[in-house]
Amino acid sequence: MGWIPRPMTICTRCRKQRGLIHHCPSTSSRQARTRVVWRYPNCPRCKKPVKSPLSHVCRSPRGDFSRRRAEFEREQREKARAAARAEREKNGRPSHDYHSCSDAECKRATCVAFKEGRAIGTEEGWEQALQLGGVR
Repeated sequence: MGWIPRPMTICTRCRKQRGLIHHCPSTSSRQARTRVVWRYPNCPRCKKPVKSPLSHVCRSPRGDFSRRRAEFEREQREKARAAARAEREKNGRPSHDYHSCSDAECKRATCVAFKEGRAIGTEEGWEQALQLGGVR
């Protein structure tokens, strides 16, 4: 499991791990020396530094609260959208098909355009041509 102590070099002035080049941030007047110490590596499961493998307890795994909260909020938005859609369908205008509109005074743009186009097509004889099958 990787609980073998390993030698590490540390700076005696700042107590940080030291490599070949080390710039000590400490302003202490003590002389900076290198000391070899035996330390355990970080825990492979929780990534915390290990002082003693006998007394080490891993922290709990990272929770999924953010994911669950986002999922809950998404569901709430979908429910609100569905309720709004149902409300619109319930209280909204009924669908108006311009093909079957029989109101001569209807002011809707699609109805007016369809009726004008129908009248122009009838005047030019397109309807009879369609019935004969000559125009495609």
